Amino acid sequence: MASPAPRDKFVTTSTLVIVTLLLAMAGAIALYWNGTRHRAPEADSAYATVGPLTVGTQAYSVRAQLAVQTRRDDAQWARQHQSELARVVEGALSTLDPQQVHRPDGLASLERSLRATLNLALHTDKIERIWLTDFLLQTDV
Repeated sequence: MASPAPRDKFVTTSTLVIVTLLLAMAGAIALYWNGTRHRAPEADSAYATVGPLTVGTQAYSVRAQLAVQTRRDDAQWARQHQSELARVVEGALSTLDPQQVHRPDGLASLERSLRATLNLALHTDKIERIWLTDFLLQTDV
């Protein structure tokens, strides 16, 4: 049996290369289209950092850093009021009950309490949530 002519090999190889490239391009287009169609919407929230803050009493010492969550439209407001936010948080931390913080839902309860206190003290409802990103409580200092 004779081997195929060089021209036949060239045609076969060229055809395979072209088909492979077309399939690769179709796959890339499909991935791009699927990725842009299912992209997560842009977050509607913004965060401002407050702290680290350190508060000490005769009964305990606390060090905290927190993120204040607002709507994206209120991000500038939160940045402009960081010193007031810090002052109110320091006041709230100086009156906290360490026993409540040690309960299973203690930190979540403290976050909710800080949110309510901040919104009340600053006469606003712009603070959606408080996240304690760093929290250390030392009792019997």
